[in-house]
Amino acid sequence: MELCLEELLSKANAEGDYISKDTFRSFVRYGLIVPNKKGRGRGRGVNTFYHHSDIEAIHDILTLKQIYNMTSWENMISLLYVKGSPVQWDKLQTRLLKFAEEMNGKFVFISDHPQEVEEAIPNLTVKFRNFCFIPGN
Repeated sequence: MELCLEELLSKANAEGDYISKDTFRSFVRYGLIVPNKKGRGRGRGVNTFYHHSDIEAIHDILTLKQIYNMTSWENMISLLYVKGSPVQWDKLQTRLLKFAEEMNGKFVFISDHPQEVEEAIPNLTVKFRNFCFIPGN
């Protein structure tokens, strides 16, 4: 079922997910929502439609922003993809390449500084145990 922008926003607002057109356009610009564009004929422009499942994607995005205080669009696109929401492939690919580069840099640091990493592990373990409830501890 395809919806125009106004229908999509009114249904999302009716379900309690209050969102403006500008905010929604940001979601599309960051690749979190994928529009479906259909031509109206030569020289007549295009109509943009959205899938009914985009209402759930809006809910997920707003939940991530509110409950988990997630503000990084780059991380949000990865989570939405894992959940099964359609996202813009080029934006997701850019995020995954950036993540791979970050991880590679961390592995290089670990291999170049093994003594510093060995000294840091006990401190991280203590902080982790204080931060999380671990049964039996």
